Amino acid sequence: ICIKIIRRVNDEESIKKLVNEVFTSMWFTPIKARDEDLLIKRVQCINDVVGACIDSRGGGLEWFEALLANLFTAEDGNKASAETSANLKQIRRACQQIVDCLVEHVLNIEEREADKEVDDEAAGNKRVVACMATLYLFCKVRPELVVIHAETLHPYLSTKCSNKHDLLIIDYVCNILEILMPLLSNPSPTFLATIEEAMLKIMMNQNPRQVQSSISCLAAVINGVSHNVKFAYDCFKRFFDCLEQIRGVMDRNSLTSMDPQRYSFMLRSLFVTGLFAKHFELDKDLTDSDDNHDNKTPLSEKTYDLLFSFSEHKFVEARLKAINGLGFLCLSNPHLLLGHRMRELYTDIMENGSPRMKAAVLGNIQGYLQYEEIRSNKIDLMWSKRAKDEDLKEMQDVQSGMASSVIQIYLKLIFDTCFSLVTDLRALALNVISLTLQQGLIHPVRCVPYLVAMESDVDATIRDVASAELLTIERKYPGVIQMKATQGVRDSYRLQCALNPPSKNRLIVRGFRDEACRRAHCHHLYTVIRSSRQHRRALVVQLLTLLDCNDLPLVLYLCDNLAYFPYQTQDEILFLVHHCDVCLSVTGTDILSNFQRAIVPKPSGLEEGKSYSVLIEDLPRKSVAQEETLDEVLERIPDNPTPALWDWYESMLCSSLQVYLKTFLKEAYALSEQRCQQYSPTDASKSNDKPASCRASSMEFRPAPVLAYLERLNGSPLTPDVKREIADQYLWYKDTMLCLDPVEEEVSDFPPPGADGTDRPPPRLPKMRIHLAATALTGLRSDTTSPSLSTMSGVTDASSGATDQVSIGDDIIDDVVPAPEPEPDEATAKKKKSKRGKDKKPKKKQRKKKRKRYSFLSSEGTSGDGGESDPDFRC
Repeated sequence: ICIKIIRRVNDEESIKKLVNEVFTSMWFTPIKARDEDLLIKRVQCINDVVGACIDSRGGGLEWFEALLANLFTAEDGNKASAETSANLKQIRRACQQIVDCLVEHVLNIEEREADKEVDDEAAGNKRVVACMATLYLFCKVRPELVVIHAETLHPYLSTKCSNKHDLLIIDYVCNILEILMPLLSNPSPTFLATIEEAMLKIMMNQNPRQVQSSISCLAAVINGVSHNVKFAYDCFKRFFDCLEQIRGVMDRNSLTSMDPQRYSFMLRSLFVTGLFAKHFELDKDLTDSDDNHDNKTPLSEKTYDLLFSFSEHKFVEARLKAINGLGFLCLSNPHLLLGHRMRELYTDIMENGSPRMKAAVLGNIQGYLQYEEIRSNKIDLMWSKRAKDEDLKEMQDVQSGMASSVIQIYLKLIFDTCFSLVTDLRALALNVISLTLQQGLIHPVRCVPYLVAMESDVDATIRDVASAELLTIERKYPGVIQMKATQGVRDSYRLQCALNPPSKNRLIVRGFRDEACRRAHCHHLYTVIRSSRQHRRALVVQLLTLLDCNDLPLVLYLCDNLAYFPYQTQDEILFLVHHCDVCLSVTGTDILSNFQRAIVPKPSGLEEGKSYSVLIEDLPRKSVAQEETLDEVLERIPDNPTPALWDWYESMLCSSLQVYLKTFLKEAYALSEQRCQQYSPTDASKSNDKPASCRASSMEFRPAPVLAYLERLNGSPLTPDVKREIADQYLWYKDTMLCLDPVEEEVSDFPPPGADGTDRPPPRLPKMRIHLAATALTGLRSDTTSPSLSTMSGVTDASSGATDQVSIGDDIIDDVVPAPEPEPDEATAKKKKSKRGKDKKPKKKQRKKKRKRYSFLSSEGTSGDGGESDPDFRC
């Protein structure tokens, strides 16, 4: 229970306050001296919680450290009240009791192990590790609580390492002494010498983690207390000389083999040399005063050349340790990262190196950013103490500008690593991006697409970190995420394709995680921007715009995300359905026209040089899909498909996905067709803000024709089954486009037969005539004109006495008159004009409706002599 509560320590302020109150009342209240058993139980409980935090994969010790920091910082203040000061004293007193009991508890465990009272030695070591970890956390937050126990803890530096718990004990003791040594008042020289010798032994024998802690502790002792620079230089010279000797052998002859013991010491020397360059100023602290010192070449430059020469070693481990050493050296000399040699080395490794080498480079960059953050925190602390005596005009913060320059150089390499197949590399890249954002080294908008992509990662830890960073950006800079959200969704598709490489022809990459409750890969992105109507609508419109591309797998991925976004109100779904209809009404006609170009055309019966007239009244009202049968479409599909046919089929499937998406949303959220038709995006009523009842997570969005096409090899010969599938899909799509915007029934000014008590039919309106030039009609057969005229056929001259017909699109028009009527004179034209003005509104409405229904000239058509640009001709 305590672990579950402590995980909420970094939540919002109200929850953080509750967590602090719970643990203050449970752990951090002083106990009277006679209640020693209660104190021991409390310490054991804290030990168990810290031990569980160590074993946990997520937050680790950061949770407990944040809790301790909140307890002290929440009470601190420049103008603390008397009650607040009293509470702070109580917390400090309770913490001092806990620290004293922890040290005593460690000693008791040691005595019991010495007396063989502990059956399981590993279990005893694990309890000691938990005690040391707890002491280290108290030491980081309030070191004055532990300073009196420094001499009691230093014997643990000589612990014999038989398991991983012994190594952790040494590591924690080194970290504790590193913090405590500058706080000791007049430590004995014997005590300091003992610590220095113990650190040298750890350097020579232990693992890299313990070596780093020991050198860091040695630097704290020498730089802050003993000032024994001679001892530090002798240690450094021992490892430096070994590397120079090995490099000399490498230069004289190719080193193909090496003694294992010498090879192991070479690797340790590369690592330790870089650490000394990090913690000591080579050109100032470790300058040799003997005659061997070369005043012309700085020691830091010699070290840089030495380590760089080993970065090209033929042994992988040697190159890896050399890169680690270069990373440590660049912490105290950041200008080296801007040099040409380092830039070329890091770029070559990040582009062509192995995963281990890439991880080393990313670790160096991450370590540099962490080092800069610690340095800046120390400077801020020092500034707060002497801020009143300083002048802001004289401040020259060169280091922050250096960090920004460094990260700008390597930022592209870091972003590219976000799409690596190795999980550890993606996690390292994400940590570098997080540190960069925390320090404000770049504009957050540059990181948004990659954070959105990593939010869809298969690793849950990476997803959580990326989601937290996105939420932080939205809180600090509202509207920034929406600027790059579309690119982020595309990058998430790129990441999914990288993590799921194709095993066959084209792998189907879905846009949701197929779990017990289906969720879109970009689920959190929509959650972050959902609160703003403007931003969420902009995201939906941009994603629907991407559906116009012919990349079918990408369109399927986008539709999956749109289907499983966490919609909360009906307005969100209705807006999406409305814009699907808008997009389909725009692209549907073009897709059907492209099909006419891609298949075998119908024969034409037009004759050039003749003119024809068509009566609009005689246009048939039958659906095109009813007149064009499946067999007719199958006959026109070629056996050897052209690339244009496959391109059309993919574009039609992309458009069909919007139809499937719209149908899925209406079923999942129980929306009727009438409700969708009545919706308007500009409607300001509150009826659309009702909560949406969702069943999408339990339903599967499965567009079967699209999935079947992606599972086949594109461009394969047409089988009869595939040919029939294409024809069926075309006829279905055609019917869908015709039903998308049904024509409303025209309201007649005359009553129907029998409505007035008689069987008299309503008066017949005058016929409207369209004049067609045969030369224009036959010219419209070319590919440069409107596809809806590509099937005009069956026109004969009226003088031949046969029944004349013309086909516009696929509708048959009868009663074609051979020649146009003569133009009326001026008087007749004025009469018609005045008469037309009386019922201008209904005629204008009628003309607009007919133009919408029977328009067959495309905007690409050129105006010719046949009257194609005439509005009456278009009608």
